[in-house]
Amino acid sequence: MIARGFTGRVNIIFNQKDGSPVKYDNKARVYDIPSNGLLLTQFTKNDGYINRKYFLKEDNGQLMPLKKFDADEMEKATPALKNETGIYLDGISGVYGNNIPYQEFIVSSYSGLHNYYTKGYMDSFDVKVREAIGH
Repeated sequence: MIARGFTGRVNIIFNQKDGSPVKYDNKARVYDIPSNGLLLTQFTKNDGYINRKYFLKEDNGQLMPLKKFDADEMEKATPALKNETGIYLDGISGVYGNNIPYQEFIVSSYSGLHNYYTKGYMDSFDVKVREAIGH
């Protein structure tokens, strides 16, 4: 779940003993993404095909589904669709340093996606990650 108004890069870092406790809703994992986009969780990483669902959480607690977009397909989209906030890079995962698995995605409109690929933004986000995991 992502708070309304959040845009940016998100990392979910698994196997963190002091991270957010494991939380399920009808057997589905629930990740409450903090305002800095960096969630440390006690969940172990999950492999294989995963049908991820993303939601914006309104101030009143109501959940609004977010669409998943492919940036390559969006080049020919209508202006209205290009300005709709959604999920990009769904399914990206990797490992930081000493076998610290993570999942990554970006919350943005297509029109604003370029903001999360600048060297300054990526460097500052990487610093937050290193500080959070102690590297």
